[in-house]
Amino acid sequence: MPSSSPPPPPPPPVDPPPVTPTGFIWVDPTRLRALPTTGAAWTEVENTADASAGTATLSDQNSKWSTNILATAYAWVATGKQAYYDKAFAAFNAVVNGNLEKGARALGLARELQAIVVAADVMQVKTLDPALHAKLVAKFRDLLTFSTAGGPGSLIESMEKRPNNWGTHATCAVALVARYIGDAALLAHVATVFRGLLGDWDSYHGFTYGDLDWQYEKNRPLGINRKGATIQGHNVDGALPEELRRGGAFSWPLPAKPPTTYPWEAMQGITGTMWVFEMAGMSMLGESDQAYRRAVTWLYEVAKWPTDSDDGWQVPIINRLLGTSYPITGGSVGKGLAWTPWTHQ
Repeated sequence: MPSSSPPPPPPPPVDPPPVTPTGFIWVDPTRLRALPTTGAAWTEVENTADASAGTATLSDQNSKWSTNILATAYAWVATGKQAYYDKAFAAFNAVVNGNLEKGARALGLARELQAIVVAADVMQVKTLDPALHAKLVAKFRDLLTFSTAGGPGSLIESMEKRPNNWGTHATCAVALVARYIGDAALLAHVATVFRGLLGDWDSYHGFTYGDLDWQYEKNRPLGINRKGATIQGHNVDGALPEELRRGGAFSWPLPAKPPTTYPWEAMQGITGTMWVFEMAGMSMLGESDQAYRRAVTWLYEVAKWPTDSDDGWQVPIINRLLGTSYPITGGSVGKGLAWTPWTHQ
């Protein structure tokens, strides 16, 4: 039950945005051209660009094809090598013509689409091949409402209904598409739903929740517990209840090893979406008493569960957004986005 303590004080001033929006969705190619093409982070990008990208797909939620293509796009921007250009543009044409989304669940489509949108943007397809760009715009728009299998019926529905990793990945994918196709109304809708996920019940609360054991206020469940939240006297301020429940009922003390990795998995979509809005000049850092900072702080400082495995790409973004200096733990290739140890160093 919620405590009867007085409401928390207002949040401190939000830090200035860590980037100046330049019109690009994820990273400005001018920045990439200024980065060193030496060191481990760059070598990983280059080696991936040189290797086979694998089978083209927008439906296999465990595929690395799209993040491999993103590495290829980054390598072309950095080096100008024709082989990278050809490989990336072949991928874009496959997206337009290949029915790569066939049979996709909303989670798979959301994960696989993100890197392709970023790759097309950073390579400036709009300028290099306007006809292909127009086809990508039409395709990306169609994919927003494409009938997905085995769960939410589309990316939009997944964003609006699922307050977990399904929904957060969908939110990131839809936000990226909205920016690429220049749909301001869609981006505003994403912002409204995202505010609800971060904890603004009055902004949006159309989500469907499972077990409420980790929720601070069970009659007003949230994607991120509100500031000052406690359960049985224990700090759950910033915790992600819908993912924590997948590791079991509420219990304390927290184990040294997380009983579920889904909180950081959901954070992949949240972190990506936060950066998209930052680049759009629509910072969400202050929303719901700085919900994003509180979620990161809970995982690092309360639970003491740092990123691991494919969640590690978030760390450079987190450090840029929050002014922190968390070490990169885990890999640089995520479920939807990748290579930030080089691009966001």
